[in-house]
Amino acid sequence: MYSDQGRLVGSVYKSAWIDDNTLYLMDMRKPKEQRTLLKMDPMNSGVFIQLIDNEKIAKDILSAVGRTDTTMYLEWPSSFSSSGEFGLYMFEDDIYLLDIKNQDYMRITRTKNVEKAARFSPDGKKISFVRENDIYIYDIDTKREKRITFTGTDTNLNGTVSWVYWEEIFGRRDIGYWWSDDSEALAFLNTDESEVTKMHYVDWKPAEPELITQRYPKAGTKNPEVKLGIIELESTKIKWVELGQYEYLCRVKWLPDNRRLSVQTMNRAQTELDLFFVDRATGKNVKKIFTEKDKGWVNITDDLYFLKNSFMWQSERNGFAHLYQFSYDGKLISQVTDGEWALRSSGGTFWTRQSVVHIDEKSRKVYYTSMKESSVERHLYRSSFDGKSMEKISDHQVFIRYTLVKVVTCIWIYFRIEIRRQLN
Repeated sequence: MYSDQGRLVGSVYKSAWIDDNTLYLMDMRKPKEQRTLLKMDPMNSGVFIQLIDNEKIAKDILSAVGRTDTTMYLEWPSSFSSSGEFGLYMFEDDIYLLDIKNQDYMRITRTKNVEKAARFSPDGKKISFVRENDIYIYDIDTKREKRITFTGTDTNLNGTVSWVYWEEIFGRRDIGYWWSDDSEALAFLNTDESEVTKMHYVDWKPAEPELITQRYPKAGTKNPEVKLGIIELESTKIKWVELGQYEYLCRVKWLPDNRRLSVQTMNRAQTELDLFFVDRATGKNVKKIFTEKDKGWVNITDDLYFLKNSFMWQSERNGFAHLYQFSYDGKLISQVTDGEWALRSSGGTFWTRQSVVHIDEKSRKVYYTSMKESSVERHLYRSSFDGKSMEKISDHQVFIRYTLVKVVTCIWIYFRIEIRRQLN
């Protein structure tokens, strides 16, 4: 009952694709003291290479966190830089950096405040994070941090989200800002929750129970007011985006040209979802692309992918979740998938809303997972952009999880559970 065996039953490899199309891995089935960071090139040898000197890094971790009375081991990082040079860690509300090339584990922040929502810039040269509800940027080369927002309070949040957005909009993820691909700007949420009702509850877990106060909008009461800002790192000047009336600001994503970003908003009843394109330079010149409507409710999706002259979008407009291709002005080009079945993420959690695994624009093929076989199976399929051809790639009576890849010469399958058994 108290051994590690029960916890290891569902353990699998942790994995992350790196820009050179190699995989970083950690075998979570092994005891903590035996886990290490591995690298594998699936297109060549497929051999696992150990990247880290475990004994040295274990000592570096103890030194970085200021501990001498315990044993600590390298865990899987919260993220890697795009080149795979660095790994990012959060420990006891501070930020740490693993330098894989130089075999070093460094402490980035050392404050009494909580640092959170830390992530790498797309070029891997900076780390962004939130402290006391303001956004900071840390330069890895110069080892200097820069504060870029200055209005954070207990009820005014920059770059981090309120409880209701964390729970209901972003699926228990603190997603309050988005880097531009050129690593020179951020789009971020500013949240005013001063008029959201307070809830009080007791945390009975500690030896001495603690009273917790949390902003929690009850049905019919006021939600937090959320607006979108665009900030250039060099000037730190904020441009506020004018989107008209909305209740929820539920998704933001940059377009590949770095000159525009997409924004999704919803009404309070969640029966209408608007997709906008916004000009980066001004925060204005807002163009509504289209509106999704449903008499019941519109499901938020992360299946939005920008191509050279078009984009892919998941919609339930025909009663099932399917993929559509649109031009940048919102005109329908083709319905990529169709039928009385739905696209569904291969992830195991209900809030994972991403079913597309890869889009190969050159061959005009899209790879995705769906429930076409049955509601308890997730299989990998490939369809042409025009929707005329569909091919099932996986051939297992199992639940399989796939990772999103940039190239489709191979796909890493890292989770599999048998789901069909013959009953006697």
